[in-house]
Amino acid sequence: MFRCVGKMFMIGALAIVMGGCGGQFVDATKAEKEARNACTFRSQASMKQCLEDEKLKIAARKQREQSQAHDSWKQMSVGMHAPDPAGGATAVAIDPLHPNIVYAALPPRLYKSIDAGESWSMLNHSTALPPNTRADLAFLAIDPVAPDTIYATTRYMQMIKSIDGGITWLPTDTQARARWDNPEFWVLNFPNSLPQETTGLLFTSLNLNTLLWGTSGYAMKSIDGGTTWKALRKGLPPGSVRLSALATDPSNPATLYLGTDALGIWKSRDGGDHWEDLHRPMMPGIKALAVNPTNSSTVYAAGLFGISKSLDGGATWNMSNRGLIKGNTVYSLAIDPVASDTVYAGTFKGVFKSNDAGENWTEASTGLFPAERRADVNQVRMLAIHPADPNTIYAATTFGLYKTTRGGTP
Repeated sequence: MFRCVGKMFMIGALAIVMGGCGGQFVDATKAEKEARNACTFRSQASMKQCLEDEKLKIAARKQREQSQAHDSWKQMSVGMHAPDPAGGATAVAIDPLHPNIVYAALPPRLYKSIDAGESWSMLNHSTALPPNTRADLAFLAIDPVAPDTIYATTRYMQMIKSIDGGITWLPTDTQARARWDNPEFWVLNFPNSLPQETTGLLFTSLNLNTLLWGTSGYAMKSIDGGTTWKALRKGLPPGSVRLSALATDPSNPATLYLGTDALGIWKSRDGGDHWEDLHRPMMPGIKALAVNPTNSSTVYAAGLFGISKSLDGGATWNMSNRGLIKGNTVYSLAIDPVASDTVYAGTFKGVFKSNDAGENWTEASTGLFPAERRADVNQVRMLAIHPADPNTIYAATTFGLYKTTRGGTP
């Protein structure tokens, strides 16, 4: 019978046998094997120190993994480049018919996942954009009936469209393409920057091709899939309105809400053809609007000073900030499509959740920040909820794209 005799080092809880048998190690646990492998080519004199160092590294990693195991949010990264430090993730959209398909914008890149975010592939959308233009995508919209049709807008008013699930992209109208390919057009018309910023993009179900496009000057509507657009300004004050948020009533898509930087909230009951002033809720700088999908009288508005709520379709408003951090700007809102009393708010300090229709809020951000940057600001720009499994939520944030399958609960 062959026996292997060697020297044993006791390093804390690690028992390491070395020497003999041509330097082969005899043992035990996964941690021991990992430490041995890291120190295989060390001399006997340096082996003890190497094993001690590896033991500390393994213990620290296990502690970190145990901590992360309790995190509700996980960063999406497989197949993605590291987020641009100046950008992070700006938009995320879930295919309404095939919710394992998800699109995400991390400027200047656009990604697609077909396995609910486990892995991602980069889409070649930039060829459809003007030359020398940063592909800073700001909003995504998926056709609710034909989800291979996707629209994407940049921050500064360019819109592109794919009809094959993101494989190929074109401008929404061919005349725009011709203008973009003409350098003189850009020099003459926009010597410094484009005049408007995109503030929203969404489908309505008035008909299958109806899109609403919010800009920092006014709202526009297309009824032919983005080929032509009509400005929606009747009833609004003259000049630039500085629109900052846009929402439609899921149960009555002819009802629209428009949020502004300084002029409060406006409402249309005829698909945007006419607007009425709802007067200003007790907060300036509207950033997001959301309508309860099962009770259209309940409307939420979010902005620089938290959240305001209306129970009568916008006629009156009351603040709804209990539990939010004081002065916490809210950038995004999302309502659970199944249990509509559950509402999520994306803020500049993570995600907050209400289970009682906005009466009370609790933080739901465990894991949403990199461990070394938990004290930093992490702006949650957009939230997207899985249509059939509302505990699955994606968040586009300053630090990248995150996902929870537990409704944000640790």
